[in-house]
Amino acid sequence: ATRQRLSQTTIVPHGYRKMIAIQRSALGYRSVLLRRFVVRGSGRRQFTTPAGRPLDLLKDASERRRLCNKDGFRTPNKHWVFQISVSPSNPNVMAPVLRTVGFQRVGDHGIDFIMKKGVGSALLSERRPASMLYTEGHYLPGEHVEQWRADGHCDVLDLHEVFDNVNHATITGMIGSKRAAKEAEQLFGSNVDQCKVVSKDRQVLPNHSHFIELVQNIRLDLENGNISNEEIEDSVQAYRFYPNRMERMIGSPDQVVWDRWEWMLEEDGKDWKDPVHLLPY
Repeated sequence: ATRQRLSQTTIVPHGYRKMIAIQRSALGYRSVLLRRFVVRGSGRRQFTTPAGRPLDLLKDASERRRLCNKDGFRTPNKHWVFQISVSPSNPNVMAPVLRTVGFQRVGDHGIDFIMKKGVGSALLSERRPASMLYTEGHYLPGEHVEQWRADGHCDVLDLHEVFDNVNHATITGMIGSKRAAKEAEQLFGSNVDQCKVVSKDRQVLPNHSHFIELVQNIRLDLENGNISNEEIEDSVQAYRFYPNRMERMIGSPDQVVWDRWEWMLEEDGKDWKDPVHLLPY
């Protein structure tokens, strides 16, 4: 009888028992996710169609995060940025021009921002095709990441429409960069090697301490109203990005899949078509 009991006993190594425990734990976590996101009896997850226009949804989500006010204007001293890309003059040999810019306002028809006048801003002024990308949130349990992508074009905007909302540090940095570039041009003339101009848009910083002093003086002059409108407008340009397609994707570790929706602007440009539910990948 003892010999029979021993033959029926299976000796399980400790490492194997640990592996089985991990697998059971993973299966248990998966079952929790399925219970959370699968509707009982139907075997399907019920997605809710976004209600409202995409720009309004973007503004409302940003207001909840205290990044802007109810009118879509950026909250003072908040870091609120997105990436914008524009087609170059020769796309066969040049990469798209990509910039990180700050939201100044999300309005009914588009997104307002500013750029230092240069190669990138010149391309935007030509109403070339442009795309934007904005991501906010944290991919953590109990939280979510919200990603917005859009295609469209940019139009030049009167700087005074957003100037009062722009961070002074941004303005002074742009004016300082313009002044430093002009100083280098006056010093070196047309000698590009000595001027050290990079990609015809960015200049190498030859003297960091001098540039810091230059920016500090500009900041004081700007606060005291001693910077002319001509110099400001020569350094800074405001734009409005007009999207004709927008896409929102929301994801979280608590979700089984990402949730992606797309809006297309009507051909007359007056309103948006109903959103379409897209595959996550």
